[in-house]
Amino acid sequence: MAPDRLVGVPIVWLWAEQTAEDLIVASDGPVSPATFEFRATRDVLALTLFLTGVAARSAVSTRHLAVIRNRLSVTSEWMAWCASRLDGQGVSTDAANLCLARNAWLWLRRSRLLDAAALTATACCDTVTSTGAGCCLGLHHARRIVAWRLARDS
Repeated sequence: MAPDRLVGVPIVWLWAEQTAEDLIVASDGPVSPATFEFRATRDVLALTLFLTGVAARSAVSTRHLAVIRNRLSVTSEWMAWCASRLDGQGVSTDAANLCLARNAWLWLRRSRLLDAAALTATACCDTVTSTGAGCCLGLHHARRIVAWRLARDS
């Protein structure tokens, strides 16, 4: 690597992910990070923290959680807001942070979850999936976690 090229360290994104994980663990007790639900919830919370600018602060206050709750309230609005912000409208951060945020967004939108009920109804091993399952599931759990935290802190 050339000495004049510095590697960007995505500190803001890493902080957002860690804060999201801390919120998940505190609300549900011991949750396995190996589950689909954990990753979807962590990515939704991390994206929301990151894109609202909360991730640039040292702690998440009750006021910040109220902003996050409002942002998470409507699935279609949250998705449109994320897409527009990640396209460069209003996000002032370095490329390393933005790259990881965009990767999380793509995973949430492209994630698929097997539909067990539909699988049992098929005669053979047809794959039945729901695209974007990470967004829906992550938003559901993120709303619950933020509501729990706000109720606990009030």
